[in-house]
Amino acid sequence: MKTSNNWKYKIKIKHLFKNETTPELIIILCNSLINQLNRIKESIQKPINNIVEDEIDCFSNNIEEIVDSFTFLKKLANNSIPESDWDVYSFDGDFESEFNMILSSLYDLADTRILSKNDVQEKFIWIE
Repeated sequence: MKTSNNWKYKIKIKHLFKNETTPELIIILCNSLINQLNRIKESIQKPINNIVEDEIDCFSNNIEEIVDSFTFLKKLANNSIPESDWDVYSFDGDFESEFNMILSSLYDLADTRILSKNDVQEKFIWIE
């Protein structure tokens, strides 16, 4: 098995960050990440990809979990889940902390390696 230092996919997010983390910014960040992660998931699941079958399910499930977390945070930020219900979800209103926790999970996933059918392991996602 060969190990490559190439990145299989790329996500662009850092250009969206601002000095202050507001609910409006959280919505923008979550929308961007959800869209980009869903595109990566779709790419992984295409029959023409060169990713080992077991890796497809594992990485797709991990992406889906992170997308679900960003979707939930977006619902808190856009008031789809009203502030009066935040206690039910143990959310204290700290959007930045919650976002950073989910982003940390994304970085952990991004730093893992994915195995292709030609027996090469690549880094999964470059986040810029």
